[in-house]
Amino acid sequence: NKTTVSDTLHSDSGFSNYDDKSDVADAQNLKSTDPLTKSSDGYTWNTTEKDIYYQGTYSGDLPLGISISYTLDGKSISEEDLVGKSGHVVISITMDNKKYKYYNVNGKTEKIAMPIAAVAGAMLNKDVFKNVTVNEGNVTSDSAHDIVASVCLPGMKESLTNLVSSKALETIDQYLNDEIVIEADATEYEAPEIMLAASTDTEELKTELAGTDLASVWSDMDKLQNATQELIDGSKALYDGADQLSTGASQLDDGAQKLVDGATTLSNGADQLST
Repeated sequence: NKTTVSDTLHSDSGFSNYDDKSDVADAQNLKSTDPLTKSSDGYTWNTTEKDIYYQGTYSGDLPLGISISYTLDGKSISEEDLVGKSGHVVISITMDNKKYKYYNVNGKTEKIAMPIAAVAGAMLNKDVFKNVTVNEGNVTSDSAHDIVASVCLPGMKESLTNLVSSKALETIDQYLNDEIVIEADATEYEAPEIMLAASTDTEELKTELAGTDLASVWSDMDKLQNATQELIDGSKALYDGADQLSTGASQLDDGAQKLVDGATTLSNGADQLST
């Protein structure tokens, strides 16, 4: 319905006539009573506070677009119409990486996406949903819910296919998907809680998930974090400039191979988590 953006600014010496370029509208200062002054391209800050926290609405596109669709017994249906009905339900969460650039690489135009790691999850009430599966990811359980969690790098498959050897991509292909598909048999469907966290930094992503029901699932990603970060760092080098393409491609290939090596560890960890 709407997008709310929270911004944090930090300066060891405070802020004096600081011009903060921002597309956030109707901003409110969350931390102090210091005035928030609108400027032509954002806000101007004058405060001795070292940290500024403010929040407002945003009407533009987010870096990662999300759409969710539903089917009941193979037929497309809106979630409003799905509520209370029974049958085989498919929930498809599609992610669209909207941050990309085009570069000329060896005479060919390549689309290089900004690497964004995303964790999608859902909490499905066991009284409503049975036989829960996901196309890529894990399904765990607590006493009342089946918990679905999936890690992916949306938009990266298109970027990597022509830059990294196909052999290196074989094992990590499961992470290079743009769609999470959850299937279950529902009795009097009620909406599950669906969560998504995304970041260009896997450490920040883990911090965001620390207090959620997905935290235990994400902890198994520790074994892959270094490899994933190298993959992301290599991709960032590609995204940031054509002059870095050669170096970035090398980093990317190395990171992809490390991710391949770590996938077995992840699989073993997932089995332990399931047990």
